[in-house]
Amino acid sequence: AGSEGDVPLGECLDEFCKEEVLDDADQFYCAGCAAHVRAHKRLALWRLPPILVIHLKRFAFSEVHREKLDAPINFPLTSLDLSKALAQGSPSREAQVQDGAPPLYDLYAACCHTGSLTNGHYTATCLNHTDGHWYSFNDGVVTRVADMGAQRSGPSAKLKRDAYLLFYRRRELGKPPAVLDTTVAVQRG
Repeated sequence: AGSEGDVPLGECLDEFCKEEVLDDADQFYCAGCAAHVRAHKRLALWRLPPILVIHLKRFAFSEVHREKLDAPINFPLTSLDLSKALAQGSPSREAQVQDGAPPLYDLYAACCHTGSLTNGHYTATCLNHTDGHWYSFNDGVVTRVADMGAQRSGPSAKLKRDAYLLFYRRRELGKPPAVLDTTVAVQRG
């Protein structure tokens, strides 16, 4: 649930995956006919990874202008559905059809940038899978994020504005989002 003016992450993904026409100066070179031709290009996901990192465009550059973009992006803490981004005939789409369940991802961390284009500071907001609470990491200071304690409440206005990288973990069928196998195998040699 976002407030007015927030850009839904789903709209960002739709824009990233939408079909575009390559013509004029962007024509596709066809090796078969040895010519530049008008073509259609669409990005889609073929295989879904267990860990998904989404890089939000927070900086804009042109020949004459540079700026930091701080439009609030409303992203889900749980149940990010990537069904619409899957390529037709892809193994991930086939698995979705067989399982009868959409590919869902749950957020477990966000890297944030505050400041300007030329002077800024990075922090992180991460979910502790053991206690189910979110924490802010700012240099040597770690604090619990009160307004995200209940995962259903969504990201804070500040997090929507400052998030730069979003780290999602694919939800395994039958496992709730806060459950994570924290077993680490150590090889000694």
